[in-house]
Amino acid sequence: RESGIDAGEFSRALVMSAYDAVSDGTTDVLGIFRSAAERVKSRSMKGSSTFIVITVDPEEGRLSSANLGDSGFLLLGNNPDTSAIEVKFKSPQQEHEFGFPYQLGHQENSDSPDDAQLAAVPVTAGDILVVGSDGLFDNLPDNDLIEVLQEVQAKHSNRSQAMASALAQAIAAAAFHSSMNKNKATPYSRAATEAFDMVYSGGKRDDITVIVALLN
Repeated sequence: RESGIDAGEFSRALVMSAYDAVSDGTTDVLGIFRSAAERVKSRSMKGSSTFIVITVDPEEGRLSSANLGDSGFLLLGNNPDTSAIEVKFKSPQQEHEFGFPYQLGHQENSDSPDDAQLAAVPVTAGDILVVGSDGLFDNLPDNDLIEVLQEVQAKHSNRSQAMASALAQAIAAAAFHSSMNKNKATPYSRAATEAFDMVYSGGKRDDITVIVALLN
């Protein structure tokens, strides 16, 4: 902002451009990703952002993703043997080095859509998809997220949009509280301890974005 650049405007333009690409009939997840990046670049917008695109094919039972940077997603489902909620897939973070994620941007040294990590994951009815920025995944361990999910599920008798909204808000709130806790062991504190070879504790204050989709 000190340079007159609104990073939020850049990231919102990427999302809307991805929406436009889908509306125009693009179905390939990397094609959507590339189209969004090219549309924003053609507008000479300044800024940078991580970027993730996810599509779900209910007929094929497949989730496809293209992810650049340290935003990501968790796919959660019930263990067929125990019925317990478990992580079926978690997208890896993509960083040049600790604290420097891959990003699209106007700078010459920005990363390319071709650097995006691709994944194809089988999905079934009943799965829960949680998409979030690094503010979520840096601050909330997977087990804590599952506990929040179970608490919210216990208050909702059916899977609905209201439940998805409640889940997203509760997960974001838990991540925020964790980010403000100086004594909590978080994914960020563990990574910082390893990166700097010193003991670090607590969360990381950051923007937190959470999207929840219930796959029915």
